[in-house]
Amino acid sequence: MKKILILVPGEPKRNMHSGWSGMVKDFVKTISKSDITVYSISSNPFNKKNINLKNFFKSQTNTIVERSSKFESLKRLIFAFFTNLPFQSVIFSPNYSWDLQYQKLYEESDIVIFITSRVSAYFKDNKKSSLFKHKKHLIFLVDPLHICYEYHAKQTNNIFLKLLFWRESKKLKLIENFNKEFDLITLVNKYDSNFLKTNSSTKIIEHPLMPYYSFKEKAIEKNDEILNFDKKRKIYLFGNFNYQPNIIGLVEFINFLSKSRINLEIFFKKNSLKIEVVGIISKKNKLLLNKILDNYKLNKFIFIKGPIKNFKDLKKDGLATISFVRTFYGRQTKEFDSLNLLLPILKFKNKKEGCKSFYELKPYFLKFSTVDGLIDHIKSLINKTNFIDLNKSIKKDLFTEVNRFNLFCEEILNLDK
Repeated sequence: MKKILILVPGEPKRNMHSGWSGMVKDFVKTISKSDITVYSISSNPFNKKNINLKNFFKSQTNTIVERSSKFESLKRLIFAFFTNLPFQSVIFSPNYSWDLQYQKLYEESDIVIFITSRVSAYFKDNKKSSLFKHKKHLIFLVDPLHICYEYHAKQTNNIFLKLLFWRESKKLKLIENFNKEFDLITLVNKYDSNFLKTNSSTKIIEHPLMPYYSFKEKAIEKNDEILNFDKKRKIYLFGNFNYQPNIIGLVEFINFLSKSRINLEIFFKKNSLKIEVVGIISKKNKLLLNKILDNYKLNKFIFIKGPIKNFKDLKKDGLATISFVRTFYGRQTKEFDSLNLLLPILKFKNKKEGCKSFYELKPYFLKFSTVDGLIDHIKSLINKTNFIDLNKSIKKDLFTEVNRFNLFCEEILNLDK
């Protein structure tokens, strides 16, 4: 039986706010017959609540959670100024107080998987081991974060944030291009590999995402009816809104809508529609966003809902989701969560069209670059026949995705063959 060590940056939670959490949970569940250890490095030293990862993974997976002290975390952040590590990675870098335990786990493992570039400092340390060449090293990169910070550095007028984002972008770029000795790199959208420097021998594959629902082909064809369609009048925009780039992106979307030539309030009221912003958000950020909505007079149809207990509850009243992403150009984990709700995606059409994923060619990706274009797509979705057709198309692709995910897991387990 193969021993697999998985390093994760923080405490995984399965919801739409953390793409990598769901990826790890699904992966562990699918390869549960292997001997797996999940090594979680807590990102919150101020939270002393015990984390029961066994309940999260619902398996016999060995789980270890390490947490720095407040003093250690502060010291690391200060130390980050004098290193090549971005601030968001320094908290997850090797800590010598638990280094011996990690080294033992590393030595006993056959395959070591690093979840995102935030924990890749461990890989740099592992290279010093005499056992390095006898193990397989993978990184689930998800997406190149340096692109996101580079974009926001250009967009913000705040001098402090501009300097911070530029620094993060440059440091992340160094880390994300430090990948030539990985045996495998996975990206949610493989076309993002255009932004990475790799060896020709470095294998990069697209990371499939396991659907929440499984569908049989016959059931897909028979399901031509959507119950309570008249109640499906909510359009969702979700994410972690304590994450600064997501806050900036949401403010950009609000600003985008404010330039509309038509009266959006009348349109949304006439069709009983509303936009709900769903996700983790602090009281401070919620007050800030509500104030911005008030200033732009968009608060009659856009509402900051905040976190929810059950992600699947959004499916009942959902008509579509909005993906207003200007920093990446392919399929995102947020967008896959939209498909898991069986909802079409209203996707902002990025000016940089060089990177397209397979899924963006699908009919349920409804692209827009103007407010008028967005409204036209919403009008088409109010038509029940159109919605049913898109719903069926999503189900067919989710059916295919299950098979892709299982093959992906098999490929990882067979890396050393």
